[in-house]
Parts: sequence; C-alpha cells; structure tokens
Amino acid sequence: MVGKYVGLTDSYLSVVKALLHDCIACFLKPSIDWIAASDLEDDTAQSTPEAHAAAWKTLRNAECVLVPGGFGELGVSGMISAAKYARENNVPFLGICLGMQISVFEYARSVLGFERADSTEFDEQTPNPVVIFMPEGSRTHMGSTMRLGSRRTLFQTPDCVTFKLYVIYLLVCLI
Repeated sequence: MVGKYVGLTDSYLSVVKALLHDCIACFLKPSIDWIAASDLEDDTAQSTPEAHAAAWKTLRNAECVLVPGGFGELGVSGMISAAKYARENNVPFLGICLGMQISVFEYARSVLGFERADSTEFDEQTPNPVVIFMPEGSRTHMGSTMRLGSRRTLFQTPDCVTFKLYVIYLLVCLI
C-alpha cells in the first residue's frame, strides 16, 4: 500500500478491513507492506537514500499495488511513480479516491503525452486538466467533502470514446 499516512495505519483502517474481507472470501491471507509515497520521490533519493531504496525494493517485490485516498500534494509524485511502475510492469493496481486520480494523471502524462496533466485541485492553470475540482466542493475544508452517489454527466458529443463505453456499460447492466 503506497500512501501518505502510512505511519498512522489507522488512517487506512477501512481499506485494510475491506482487503481482509475480500481475502477471506477468496480463502487468502492478506499481507500488506506499507510504503510512504514520499519515500518513492526523487527528493528522498537525495535526502534519505536508504529510505528511497527500501521503498523501491518493497514496491518492486509487490504482487499488487494499492494507492488509497489522501488530501493535498504531499507524496503525490511518489504515488504517480508507483502507478507508473505498476502499469509498465503489469502489476495489478487499485487506486481509491486520490489513488484513482493519480492513475489518470500518470496515464495521461506517460501514454497520452500530456506532460502537465493534473488535477485543478493541485494546478489550477494546468493546460491538461484531466481531473477537475467539482464546483460544489469546498476548497477550504478537507475531509467529509466527497460527493457520494451519482453525478449527472453531459457528453459533448456522442462520438467520443467515453460515451461509447458508457453505452456499453448500460447495455451490460440491463442484460
């Protein structure tokens, strides 16, 4: 698990419990290695090379990568590095909340060539806003601000890939 708050593992208690329940259903025993996202960053290679090397060794030995949620920019580049490593090495990856956003940034930057792909939460001036800050959200209050449930999405054109995937999803759900 690559996260921001790995020193406070209770921060991810709901994720850990969900993994435990999933493993029970599959007759498996979970084994979670904790990686501080900031330890994967280039700055840490300079300031604390031992922590950087240990984090990368743990990531390279992982059978899967989970990046959970978090708030703020701390550790984001390390999370992006973890997502990139997982994608490039065919390691199963699950991004939850911010972790999902991280995978979108990484893919847009590395595969689509949008070098400054980002969230407007982190860079309001990004020329490639692949994740936007929902207008009804609060920019000053962190926590308990996520919108849960459905959100109306308007497609600009029915000829886009997203619309086509959405139609396929609806057809599968209705069958």
